[in-house]
Amino acid sequence: MKYRGFLSYSHVDRKWARWLHRALESYRLPGNLTLPDGGVLPKRLNPIFLDRDELPSAASLSDAVKEALAESEKLIVVCSPNAAASQWVNEEIRTFRKLGRSADILCFVIDGEPGSTKGNNCFPEALTEPAEPGGMVLEPMAADARLGGDGRKNAMLKIAAGILGVGFDALRQRDLRKRQQKLLAVTAGSLAIATLTVLLAISAFIARNEAEEQRAQAEELIDFMLGDLREQLGKIGRLDVFQSVGDKALEYFTAQRDGNASEYTLSQRARNLRQIGEVRLGQGNLAAALEAFSESLLIMERLAGAAPANVETQIGLANSLFYVGYVHWQRGELRQARTFFERVIPIVDSAVNQDPDNTAMLIERAYAHTNLGRVLELEGAYQEALTAYQAVMDVNKRLVRLQPDNLEWQLELGFAHNNLGKLGVVLGRLDEAEGHYLSDLQIKNNLFSDDLSHNRHRSYLAVSQYYLGQLLLARGEFSEAEALLLAAREHFLFLNEVDQKRTSWHVRRANIERELGVLFELTERTPESLEMLESSIMTLDELVQSEEGNARWRRDLTRSLLVSMEFATRHNHRVVAEPNLQKASAHIDALLEQEPTSLETRQLSAYADVCAAMLADSASAETYWQSALRHLDQYFPGTADPRIMELKSVALAALSRNEEAAALSLKLEAIGYKGREL
Repeated sequence: MKYRGFLSYSHVDRKWARWLHRALESYRLPGNLTLPDGGVLPKRLNPIFLDRDELPSAASLSDAVKEALAESEKLIVVCSPNAAASQWVNEEIRTFRKLGRSADILCFVIDGEPGSTKGNNCFPEALTEPAEPGGMVLEPMAADARLGGDGRKNAMLKIAAGILGVGFDALRQRDLRKRQQKLLAVTAGSLAIATLTVLLAISAFIARNEAEEQRAQAEELIDFMLGDLREQLGKIGRLDVFQSVGDKALEYFTAQRDGNASEYTLSQRARNLRQIGEVRLGQGNLAAALEAFSESLLIMERLAGAAPANVETQIGLANSLFYVGYVHWQRGELRQARTFFERVIPIVDSAVNQDPDNTAMLIERAYAHTNLGRVLELEGAYQEALTAYQAVMDVNKRLVRLQPDNLEWQLELGFAHNNLGKLGVVLGRLDEAEGHYLSDLQIKNNLFSDDLSHNRHRSYLAVSQYYLGQLLLARGEFSEAEALLLAAREHFLFLNEVDQKRTSWHVRRANIERELGVLFELTERTPESLEMLESSIMTLDELVQSEEGNARWRRDLTRSLLVSMEFATRHNHRVVAEPNLQKASAHIDALLEQEPTSLETRQLSAYADVCAAMLADSASAETYWQSALRHLDQYFPGTADPRIMELKSVALAALSRNEEAAALSLKLEAIGYKGREL
């Protein structure tokens, strides 16, 4: 046929129609994808018929349109309330259907609701009416370009897949890989040139100690590398290529502790040092990150002391304080982390009080209270943490009201829901937690769907899927949990290929695999459970060996070892259970020395006692049950956390304190927690 498709639209929607026309005709299809009949994909999807462009001088518009419809492989209807009310659009649809082509109609929804009876129906009547009296009602395939649907890019790809007759997922994945490769190629070229320039500039200055003007030029180049280019690399998840620049820049800044630099130069240096530290954090190198952050803090304390009324300088100090505290948090040094985070709060609160509608200051306030809340949560100060998280939610809702189209504020609102969801689990409010997790997931899904090449948004979506999947698993909703956890794992497998040095993404995948191991064991798929748990342990063990000071990784590894040990004991595989318990116990000893105030570690210690009791003979088991119960009573008195209550119930039952065990089981049942039935 002459045309790949015929675009039918209300002329009120001409901007959308022209965008879709350009997008389809200019779209270069990815290679290595075959048509269902074995044929090869064309390079492009042109021509697409658009009446204003194709029929500028037709003698009879009606006849010309009918001819174009007959010569088009597909009819693409731009659906909106305007299209539903358009006689012209309805007639084009009816003409196409009379040709026996109902199955070749594709819908591109831009506004309204399909089939709505509230006056905003977006489907023209001719789409859904029978082609002939008594005939079947058409149920057209629709691509939803709205933000809450597929998003504009995905919707265009759905139309492209419909034109070609190929699977949408196959086309989307190949399109994503094609765009990643193109972006990487462009980025790599820019990086090579910029890296060479900046390294030469830095080296020249260090070697010759040139004038202040040339030093400023060198630092402007560094600022470009650590700012603009880093942001682009961050979107695609390729900060691994950034390391050589960061190393050289850190060497340069460390050598520049002079008292003659201008305030602007010092402020720029502090910002750049924080950026270097962030890259080091992503790579899991806490010592190098702390070095960069500490250099930044020295500079900002000097600047802030000289300008106590300068809000921008004070916020720079707050940022440097946060990052130093964050490294202490990652090391399990909660007291030090809390000290730094508490210093941030009055700085940001004062900035917001001076300018209540300043979005930059509001987001700083949200960050500060979030970080303090997380440390409070780890220390067991749950009500204080809840107060902090509710303050964060209030700030983020205000940001969205002030700037409803700002995607970053939407993202922060999702994070606030996630924080409240996690704390809801600890407080035993599982219905509330599930509601927050669902809200978070919807926000992250909308953002990622609108730009499938944004790998940072991909990682955020996967994390949201993980938390909701983990909760549904604990509530016994296995099929829903499995779908979410498998989807999250696929995202991180993809991201691990994109940037193999981004350790945080490897940790996320390993934790997801542990939850999948639990799910597969509970659904009697032991070989799959074993595979997931082995992968989780191997990944986390390698990371802990590379950075023994990272308490968070060590806790994650310990939990995976204990879960594996628990299941091996159930199957009487002592050859697996015993060494895993020994390794877990050694890690717990190291953690208790490193972070004695961490309740997560205390919970792991009690869990290890439960596992040891399961493995021990009857004479020794009681000692372990007593130890587990003693730890739980000491560190979690009156807890509402269902995970702690489950451990206590098991220990009480094992010690024949059946009434107390039954009372806890009833509480767990009342909140919908099923756990693992240890």
